Amino acid sequence: FPTEVLSHIFVYCLPEDECLSPASRLALILLTRICRRWKEVIVGMPSLWCSLRLEVEHDDWQRRVFCYEAWLKRTLGRPLSLAL
Repeated sequence: FPTEVLSHIFVYCLPEDECLSPASRLALILLTRICRRWKEVIVGMPSLWCSLRLEVEHDDWQRRVFCYEAWLKRTLGRPLSLAL
């Protein structure tokens, strides 16, 4: 599919009213694992990365920091909605 079509499909795969978590079992991260092309399209859409749910837990905090940092870089400086 062309990038524009994939972009619309990916937007419809996400929950409408929730901030997203970088958990590997959720739609946005799962879609990046389908194939290289899908990952390139998704990572290249900063609007998909502009909401983030931060979860404060003490287990594996270094992995969380890495995930949050990668997520924030993908916003490309766009306004961000955060949920704690």
